[in-house]
Amino acid sequence: MAEVRVQVPDEIMAELKSTLGLRTNTDIVEEALTMLNWAAEEKKNGRQIFSARPDGKDVTRLAMRSLMNGVRSTV
Repeated sequence: MAEVRVQVPDEIMAELKSTLGLRTNTDIVEEALTMLNWAAEEKKNGRQIFSARPDGKDVTRLAMRSLMNGVRSTV
């Protein structure tokens, strides 16, 4: 198992815990890696990732350098 150490400001971690209802820093990292893994799989499958308001308007595409440049589509 890989061990990763990063420094993140306490206020960012506290805000994420509060917003997401998580208890530990490990929970935040696990959730973040789960989402990144999902996004990478979506990109590998030739899909784009978007965010939109509930009414479907104001659509924005996820812009993340590693997903835009680093993931090779298998489709």
